[in-house]
Amino acid sequence: MMLSASVTRGTAPCDAANASAHDAIDSDGRKPSGPSWVFAHATCRGFSCFPEGEARTGLKLVARWIDPLAAALRDASAFRGYALRDATHDDEALLYALHRDGLRQYVDATWGWEEEWQRAHFAGQYQANANAVIVRKSSSPQDVGRLSLTRHWRKIFLRDIELMASERNRGIGGAIIGSVLTLAANSGRHVELLVLKCNPAQRLYERMGFRPVSDDGARLRMRAL
Repeated sequence: MMLSASVTRGTAPCDAANASAHDAIDSDGRKPSGPSWVFAHATCRGFSCFPEGEARTGLKLVARWIDPLAAALRDASAFRGYALRDATHDDEALLYALHRDGLRQYVDATWGWEEEWQRAHFAGQYQANANAVIVRKSSSPQDVGRLSLTRHWRKIFLRDIELMASERNRGIGGAIIGSVLTLAANSGRHVELLVLKCNPAQRLYERMGFRPVSDDGARLRMRAL
């Protein structure tokens, strides 16, 4: 099971009733087309899952989210022995490998996986300040996971928690989600994510208080207040 809200490749707009054109591009990673894509691509190349127009009126990416999240994780027993560090541009290949390993089976089952397009899309959307690397602490620390989120004035969008296979099913994802929920509650925000309906991670999200707010047939948009 891979805990990931980010979904790649599809055919229909994401959450058509509510999502912006930029949301459809960046939060599900599909190859879009048409006027909405042209507008979004021309105005919003960033890794944020919300439109540039909203950013100008109060929603914006806050890059320094890692320190408060790391502080919230200090009391999580499942996260003992792990740490977060800032991602850099040099981490892109590692983080793409984690992304592919974690999501490929679910994307392939839903839409089919096109490696060349997936790699190019990830590279085109990658921004280090929207990512953190999960590190297993030891005498020789090892990078074992990826966390990606965007924090806005009114919400936190939890994009991805992706771990090496050896680190899964240890409660790490649940610990991170719990800490994100704490940060959101303490700042008056809610948390949203997208998950493919075939991804069993949605059961964990439900246990942690997330509920579906929309369904496009392939994915659920879930929200925890």
